Amino acid sequence: EMGEAFEKQFLYDLSLYVDDLRVLRNICNEYVVYHTKLQEKSTELDVNKLLAIITYKNLFPKDFAELQVSQGYVYQLLHTKKSILMI
Repeated sequence: EMGEAFEKQFLYDLSLYVDDLRVLRNICNEYVVYHTKLQEKSTELDVNKLLAIITYKNLFPKDFAELQVSQGYVYQLLHTKKSILMI
């Protein structure tokens, strides 16, 4: 079963950001599609990370699109991660 591998605390934390039933349904449906496709190709799939990126995609679609072309807020955050952690 797909749901058994999720960390309970992760789901609780994530639930604080998803307050629209339509968005929740989109996230769930998209998760099932990606999980099915990726599981065929990889045996080591972190379901929490997959759910996180799908949630991010649904909550911040513009920034997600920018991330694909090395732009946007999350890209800048990840790109400058080392310098941020050293401060």
